[in-house]
Amino acid sequence: MFQSINRDMNSITAIIVAAGRGTRAGNGIPKQYRKIGKKSILHHTINSLLAHNKINNVLCVIHKLSLIHISEPTRLLSIS
Repeated sequence: MFQSINRDMNSITAIIVAAGRGTRAGNGIPKQYRKIGKKSILHHTINSLLAHNKINNVLCVIHKLSLIHISEPTRLLSIS
């Protein structure tokens, strides 16, 4: 998998580990999916990394039960 992401050894891939369940924070929604304004924290994070001129790829690791939350950040960013 990583070979397909980093074909060029000079490329930089940012890895976001967003697999936490956020149980200590309460509210039933993991922190990375909570909103700041109209966008989730994860959306803001992905957007910031994609805007960085030295980052070529972003790999986001999420918990399998979080698939219900992930459509919002990917839909708005046109990524999958």
